[in-house]
Amino acid sequence: MRYEVRKVSIGKCKMILQKDGSVYTDEEVSQIRDYLYMLAEIEHEVFLKTLKKKVEAKKNS
Repeated sequence: MRYEVRKVSIGKCKMILQKDGSVYTDEEVSQIRDYLYMLAEIEHEVFLKTLKKKVEAKKNS
C-alpha cells in the first residue's frame, strides 16, 4: 500500500538531531530522515500483517 507522506522538514529534523551539539549537513539530515521513514514504513507493514492475522484467527475461532 502506497500513499503520499508529508515529511517533517529538514530544518525541524536538523533542530532535533543537533540538540546534543552534533552538527549535520542538510544532506546528512536528509539521509537520516529518509532512513527513518523507510524503517517506519517497514514497521507499519509488519503491524498491518500482524493485525490481519489476528483478525483472521479471531474469525476462525
